[in-house]
Amino acid sequence: MSDIVVWHRADLRSVDNPALAAAAEDGTPAPVFVFDPQFYGSDGLACDARLRFVHESLRDLRRQYRDRGGDLALLHGDPGK
Repeated sequence: MSDIVVWHRADLRSVDNPALAAAAEDGTPAPVFVFDPQFYGSDGLACDARLRFVHESLRDLRRQYRDRGGDLALLHGDPGK
């Protein structure tokens, strides 16, 4: 089975996630979240409350993956590149 990238953008769930379920059917999910500087950098568009929510959600999501023997890759940069 090949690794299939599951790019978490707005849906930060591991349960009831259609993209994750589809990846698991066809291969091994390789979950990723990209911190886009346009939204999460020092000049980004996200407010403090949104940043806090995303941080807490990612911490929980990563724990869920690790509890199942996987992990969540956290990357920084322009997701279009």
